[in-house]
Order: sequence, then C-alpha cells, then structure tokens
Amino acid sequence: MPGGAETLVIMSLAGTCQLSALRDEAGRRREFPCRAINMSSRALMLATPARATMGDGVTAYIPSFGKLFGRVSRVMAGGFVMNLMLPAPQRRRIAIRLAWLQEHQAHDTRDLRRHARIVRGSPSARSPMPTARASPASSSTCR
Repeated sequence: MPGGAETLVIMSLAGTCQLSALRDEAGRRREFPCRAINMSSRALMLATPARATMGDGVTAYIPSFGKLFGRVSRVMAGGFVMNLMLPAPQRRRIAIRLAWLQEHQAHDTRDLRRHARIVRGSPSARSPMPTARASPASSSTCR
C-alpha cells in the first residue's frame, strides 16, 4: 500500500479453517466453519467454534481470497486473530482486493433505483398459448 497505509476491512465472509493442533482420530486436521470478521493484508480475524491456542498454525479458506496460512496471534471468545504468512506478491494482491472491497461495500447507502423494485409473489405463472390452452411456465423461463 502506498505510504505504508494498511487497509482494515470489516466483513462477514463464510469459509472454513483448520488448526494444526486439532486433529481427528486418523491424525487428519479437523475442518471447522468460520466467518472472516475483519481483515488486512497482514492479519485476519475469524469467528469459529474451533478452540485455538496462541501460536497454532492455521489454514483458512475464504472463497473471495483463497487459501490463507498463518499463526494464531490472539485468542478471544468465539474465535481468534491470525497473522497471515504470505509471500509479498500474494500480500499485494490481497491488499488490492481489500481496497476494492472497502470501496465497493454498501455503507448504508440508499437504494438508487428510479422505480420501486417489483418482487413476484409466485415463482411460477401460467402462460396462455395461441390455441387458448395454458401451459405452466417457471420464473426462470419468463424474463
């Protein structure tokens, strides 16, 4: 980031995480659901039922950012913060993506539509045919 400024983005993105210390009976890392709460190019806060300890190795998968590796740097109720261990090119890509996300998040902006949005009450409809017969149609075919 220019001038060393770090973008911290508040978010709520679903993903999964694995802690190196938590393994199943076969010795494989257990996978837990998680939610990315906030993130910078250096750290990631996750809400998860997994109980982490300081220094645990973490692999987190957040679909918008891919697979992220790091170590637990802070433990809190319901989650933890991990320091991201990334090569410089990946850290730059994440910083760019975070800056874009910060700029394009809906910050309580009002709806800019000119007309009210119409939401259909029924997902299906009946379309009259030229022979006066009606055939069923779904909302996916009537656009």
